[in-house]
Formats: sequence, structure tokens, C-alpha cells
Amino acid sequence: MTKESRRPGSWRRLFMLSLALVLVACGSPDAPPPTATLPAGAAAATATNTPATQQPAPTSATSPTELPAPVVATDTPSAIDTTALPPTEAPAAPHPIADIYGLNGFAADVNPLTGLVVSNPAVLNRRPLAIKISNYPPIVRPQAGLGSADLVFEHYAEGGVTRFTAVFYTNDANPVGSVRSGRLIDLEIPRMYDAAFAYSGSSGPVQQMIRDSVFF
Repeated sequence: MTKESRRPGSWRRLFMLSLALVLVACGSPDAPPPTATLPAGAAAATATNTPATQQPAPTSATSPTELPAPVVATDTPSAIDTTALPPTEAPAAPHPIADIYGLNGFAADVNPLTGLVVSNPAVLNRRPLAIKISNYPPIVRPQAGLGSADLVFEHYAEGGVTRFTAVFYTNDANPVGSVRSGRLIDLEIPRMYDAAFAYSGSSGPVQQMIRDSVFF
């Protein structure tokens, strides 16, 4: 077969292919494109994005209970029944005495040695009396009249024993004793109160000093 005898067939095939393409292109444009049909039950498997709905917060069905106001406890003083109390006696008027006490400032009825009021002011006009009283041996106890003295001085004598010098002014004592010998301290105590001194002996030097004193 020659080259010229094959050319008419080739043109024929080319013409038919072009015609088919024209027919396809000229088809109805309103025809909907084919759609694929899903089998039954496939729609349930399709995932959809559905926004979550916010649930309201649960509310209590009971209303709040109002608490009562706090009560502050106060101590209320109870009334005192004064009708049962005994009547109060008015205090006695104080004894009039001088406001200032001193050497020349005591009242006429006040003992200057004790500061006490005396029942008989006349006893304050006499001179005090200092008496030497023993405190050893134990047989001399209890001493006589020692409790009636206005002032009592206890002092060391010797050998671990003591003696008393008692000053009597407003009170009397009968008897007084036992009376002992004077000591050096008895040069001072009677002089302080301008008192007379009663004693029973003393050592030679002390005896001489007592005799030379202003109150002997």
C-alpha cells in the first residue's frame, strides 16, 4: 500500500473525533451535574460541629434564713435593799487636841511619853521616876510592876544577861522589883526624861558618876 492510499482514512478519523467534541460541548447547560448518592445510614456517621449549649447553674430551692441579731450580755446591778441595814451611828466627836506636838505643845491632858490622853491631868504635874529592875536569874520573873511603866528599856548587863530601866509617869505601881544596881546607861535614860532614879547600889566608879550627875 502506498503513502497516498493511507491519507484519506486518517482524515476521516480526525473529522469524526472533532465532531464528537463539538457535540459534547454543545450539550444542555441546564442539566445538573451528577451527584453521588450516599448509602442509608451513612449520614449518621458524618461528624458535625455543633456548638455546646451552656447549662445554667443549679439554684437552691430554699431561701436564705435571716440570723437574729447577737445579744450582748450586760451585768445589771441588782438593787440593794437598804431597809434591812441597821442604822449607822454618827461618829463621836474627836477629842480636841493641839495640831502640833512638841516640847511645849502638848495638850493639858496628853501624856508626852505615850501620846495618850489621861483621865486625871493632875498626874502630869509630877516628875517621872526611873527604876532599875532585874531580869536574871529566872527566879526574879515575872517582875513586879513592870507592866505599869510608861516606858521600858532593856539593855545588856554582863555575862549574856540583860536588865530593865522602867520609867513611871502617869501610872502607879506597888510593889516594883526586884530592884538592881545602876549601870552606865542609867546616866543617860533618867536625864532624857528629867526623871528621878531609884536603884540598889552600883560599882564604885559608876556610883561616883551617878552622884556627880545633875539628877542625883
